[in-house]
Amino acid sequence: MFATIANGYPRGPLPAQPDRLGDADRRFLAGELPAADHAAIVEAFVAEVVHEQARAGLAFLGDGGVRDPDRLLPLTRGLEGLEPGPTATLPTGEIVTAPRLSGPIAWAAPITVAGWTFAAGLTDLPVKQALIGPYTIGRLAAIDAAERPWVTLAIAEALNAELHALAAAGVPVVQVDEDGATAIGDDRAEWELLAAAHRALTAGLETDIVHLSFSALGGAVDRAGFAAVLDRPYRSVLFDALAGPAAWRFALSVPPDRGLIAGAVDAHRPTYDEIEVMVAAMAWAARDGRGEERVGIAPNATLALIDRHYARRKCERMGEAVRIARMGPLQEVADALEPDPAHSQWPELRELAAAVETARSDALAGAVRNGGSVPQLGYAGPAGVAGPFPAPAGDAVESIEPEIRNPSGLHARPAAVFVRAAAASRSRIRVVNLARDGAEADAKSILGVLGLGVSQGSRIRLSAEGEDAAETIARLAGLIVEGLGETMPETGDDAAASQTAAAAPRSADVPPGTGNG
Repeated sequence: MFATIANGYPRGPLPAQPDRLGDADRRFLAGELPAADHAAIVEAFVAEVVHEQARAGLAFLGDGGVRDPDRLLPLTRGLEGLEPGPTATLPTGEIVTAPRLSGPIAWAAPITVAGWTFAAGLTDLPVKQALIGPYTIGRLAAIDAAERPWVTLAIAEALNAELHALAAAGVPVVQVDEDGATAIGDDRAEWELLAAAHRALTAGLETDIVHLSFSALGGAVDRAGFAAVLDRPYRSVLFDALAGPAAWRFALSVPPDRGLIAGAVDAHRPTYDEIEVMVAAMAWAARDGRGEERVGIAPNATLALIDRHYARRKCERMGEAVRIARMGPLQEVADALEPDPAHSQWPELRELAAAVETARSDALAGAVRNGGSVPQLGYAGPAGVAGPFPAPAGDAVESIEPEIRNPSGLHARPAAVFVRAAAASRSRIRVVNLARDGAEADAKSILGVLGLGVSQGSRIRLSAEGEDAAETIARLAGLIVEGLGETMPETGDDAAASQTAAAAPRSADVPPGTGNG
């Protein structure tokens, strides 16, 4: 279980603080502040936002898109062939600068990599990068309707290059925000366009290493669009858990081997969200075999819609909800907080319970219509997105319990090395954080491994089951000892070995053709 922001964050100050960022923006636009000084103030604000999320207890952080006045502007300016146009409003209520065409659309250089690299360097926690998706950008663009299909696909191809650049930089999670998908309804031509755009967007990506997350907020994905989304290699889905039964019908259709992030924190109202609502949303998301390790909590829209004080408090409440949810089996914790959600004192929880019950009833009715063969809502599973490799019965089982010595534990970079090695195995591999109540994850999932929160000095249990189990465990054990690509601090044994090595003859002192023994 984990908490994360959905995408945006307020650019304003906390109460009683001066508006340094707003003042710097005004002075920069007026020509009174040099670009370098403006950039320094922006980066100081990014640091505030990242550290604010970390202190609140969020597991996956983001810069909140605070570098620019709106989150679409960097892509509009960064892609060739687009220029800023009129303002537009997303289904969530977020206001962005829509693009207009100025020539052929192409990717020339990384747009978000430098910003992500700076934010990732501020913390040992994993930092994700959010991008507004090509379908939503095309839907917002100030263009003729006849141009929209080819413009959308051209944007998708250009953003594919940006995703590859982010992957090369080491980003662990990329969230693709397609809020425009919630406005399609059952228009199959539009779903075909979205599907084609996402085939181009995700082409050639190593999704075992870079965790791709699909986000659709501000409404629900219609049943007609389930396959368009779920046939792509998205390993998790962020949905608007407060958008009624239709949103939960989509959520319950997400295969259980993928993550489900419930947008159950109301980003539209400056209120203190109830812990009971968040824990219940995670518990419902974890059912049907998904498990606790694959669920998270988030706001149901950008937090930039409200005052920063309330945005910070909502992050703190999410962190508190996750801490409480981890006090026992998730469903038991949810039942202890509110044994009868349908008649809860909290109206938000009553509404959520009614939405989930309606969606689950629809799922059951669908299963009956299909002879019981489809337990979820009309989506049998993607063609190219497999879960953990199943180990055939009777294969060997190997297990070790190494200590993680990396200074910052299994944070993004060493976790990526670990997952890449695990993904090369044909065995089923599980990793357990023995220092945190036995939290368990699929070793081939970057999101699962990062979500374990393995810190320096923690001992993990690593088990493999399959035909190459022994080789897999030996390979992973060697990588852990070597530091998973990082320099390890010396232990007492290391220091003694270093002194022994220093006392031994150097290779230059040894006559050619002789050994050291």
